[in-house]
Amino acid sequence: SKPCLLIGGVGSKITHGNAGTDATTFDIFSVAATTRFGISGIEFDGRYPTRTASGALVRFNGASSNVAIVDNYIHDVHGTFAFSSSSDHSNVRIIRNRIVNSAFGGLSFEGRLSMAWIEDNVIDTTQDAGIFFGNPGAGNKQTDITVARNKIRNPQRQGGAGKAGIQTAGTGSASEEWHTRFKIFENDIISTTTGVISGTYLDHLAVLPGV
Repeated sequence: SKPCLLIGGVGSKITHGNAGTDATTFDIFSVAATTRFGISGIEFDGRYPTRTASGALVRFNGASSNVAIVDNYIHDVHGTFAFSSSSDHSNVRIIRNRIVNSAFGGLSFEGRLSMAWIEDNVIDTTQDAGIFFGNPGAGNKQTDITVARNKIRNPQRQGGAGKAGIQTAGTGSASEEWHTRFKIFENDIISTTTGVISGTYLDHLAVLPGV
């Protein structure tokens, strides 16, 4: 697909509408496939909890590469950025964003992911993990990922078990190499909910060069 760049100026804001009713699920942007996609300098208001339906800000429904999501303010949302679990995603940069009050997680990555940098973001108050790396599918991997200098506050605000500031999915020997060549370092994670795993919860991680 052709390059798509959304660059905001002073006061740029996108609000999640209601499409007739606040209970209607829909995404703000749906991207079929892209080799260059960027969003910078925009405020996204998801209107949660007034808006009760789900819907991502940007959903990558096909393969994506050269993605940059930088310097945005994202708040009161049901979902942020959704990456298709059945597609390849590479060269992804999510940097210096502020994410506040998410009904789900802060940043979540499903599917096959390689060469990604998640750096210098502030993620404050999420229902699930602050940053989550999911199941890439049988025989697939998420690899060459850097997660650095993020500030994560109050992940998993409802206090249920098994969510953390930074988390990878997987149980059993079949998933032991789902996540390889990760670098996770200098992240600042604080939970305000008692009894919550507030740090880094890595179910399976094959190689961790730097922590």
